[in-house]
Amino acid sequence: MELIGAIYDASTISKILPFVDGIVVYSSDFSSFSMNGLKKDEILEIVKSTTKEVYINLEFMFEDEEETALTSFITTFTPYGNVSFIVSDLGVFQILKEHNKANKTIYNPNTLITNEFDLNFYHMVGAKAAALSLEITLEDQVKILDKKEGKAFMEVFGYHLMFHSKRKLISLYQEFIGSNVEIDNKNSYLIEQTRDDKYHIYESSRGTGLFRPYVTSYFDSLDKLSKLDYAFISNLFISEDEYLIILKIFNDYKKGLISKDEGILFLNKLDLKYEDGFKYQDTIYQKEKVCIR
Repeated sequence: MELIGAIYDASTISKILPFVDGIVVYSSDFSSFSMNGLKKDEILEIVKSTTKEVYINLEFMFEDEEETALTSFITTFTPYGNVSFIVSDLGVFQILKEHNKANKTIYNPNTLITNEFDLNFYHMVGAKAAALSLEITLEDQVKILDKKEGKAFMEVFGYHLMFHSKRKLISLYQEFIGSNVEIDNKNSYLIEQTRDDKYHIYESSRGTGLFRPYVTSYFDSLDKLSKLDYAFISNLFISEDEYLIILKIFNDYKKGLISKDEGILFLNKLDLKYEDGFKYQDTIYQKEKVCIR
């Protein structure tokens, strides 16, 4: 299992690299969640500065007219063997495949890969790995990993994306109420009338993302996920100081320097709200049984 972290900006790379096997960098040009986004030249300098794998996040909804610009961006990194890509749109995957980069691409459709057949399909078409859904139980995730033919990626810590739209929902709401307050993505929340939960909401030029109001952690289940190839620890909406502590805990546990119970204790000391999500409770949205007569 490789630990994958993420950087905030170029200045944080030296702090994060010692704890991880690879790093995610968000493209300010193409990632939907570019709060920590970097320009192409900045990413290129990071790629040149390390031998560890650099995963460029290109998770966005692709438009045909962007093909030329995207192709130019992607081919910039062709000379470098330590570059991979994370995508959520099959159109972007196809462009990468056409440039012989499918085996350097992780396909992450967020909620869609819920069985071994889907996971193995993306291995069959040449993807480096595909991302397991967090909308299924831990038991199901383990079963899928037991039957995988290729490699699997999974977010094992962080605020999980639960909704994504191309519409700029915060801007539309501000227009509706006649507000011109500048959007602060780090401190913007959606609060329901019937609940006290605060959902992180993020808007960029590429639309709006809504995240769970709590951190989902699989730290206590890493032993059960032993067949997972890439374990991603997200930094979205987590302070740099807390994030470095989290990375150290995961890394120390992987190296056998701390026990699982010690790691859980250290994580619980952080000012974060944890919930299990669907880890132990299956979704209530089940297909109705079909009765054939």
